[in-house]
Amino acid sequence: MKKKELEKEALFQLSTEDYIARVTTTHTLGMQERIVRFLLRIYVGAISASFTLVFLQGFKLGGFELPADFLKWLGGITIGELAGLLSLAIGAAFRSITYKPSKPPGEPPLEP
Repeated sequence: MKKKELEKEALFQLSTEDYIARVTTTHTLGMQERIVRFLLRIYVGAISASFTLVFLQGFKLGGFELPADFLKWLGGITIGELAGLLSLAIGAAFRSITYKPSKPPGEPPLEP
């Protein structure tokens, strides 16, 4: 049997609750992946623009010059972006995932 056929067969063997949980999880992960890709593209563009401005200011190419106050502000924003991304990455890497198994019908609710 092919992989897709095995996956379809496995889906028919799941309980309704487990099937809903699987579909919801798949959808949620897909949305999170799209959001992260979009934000990373914007983030890379913003960091690239910041470093390009600093590079142009440092070599003064074509008479390019920015006020010192603007460069201090730009440096602070760039460091803030990097710190924000680092905190998000560490938070995602060390987040604990909890799984609560579904209870059989007729049993009292599971305690947290």
